[in-house]
Amino acid sequence: MPNRSRKPNLRKIATSFDRRREAALRKVHLPTVEDLIYGMPFYGGELEGDVREFANRSVTVAGSLGLYPLQIALNELAISPSMEESRT
Repeated sequence: MPNRSRKPNLRKIATSFDRRREAALRKVHLPTVEDLIYGMPFYGGELEGDVREFANRSVTVAGSLGLYPLQIALNELAISPSMEESRT
């Protein structure tokens, strides 16, 4: 049974966040939605790079699950993640 009276180690949490933040800027860590909500920068410090990396990582999974329309859409995002280009 877990001990629920223990307080979280905020220093450890902050250190871990800072490490992942630096890794995201170096394009080593793809931030989660939760990371982004808490203020972590996008992958490589740019939204388009984050979208491209997410799509690249997800396209194989979509294909292996037989989600071919999703795989096609993710592939298009991986090639051209900008809002302007995706509307044409």
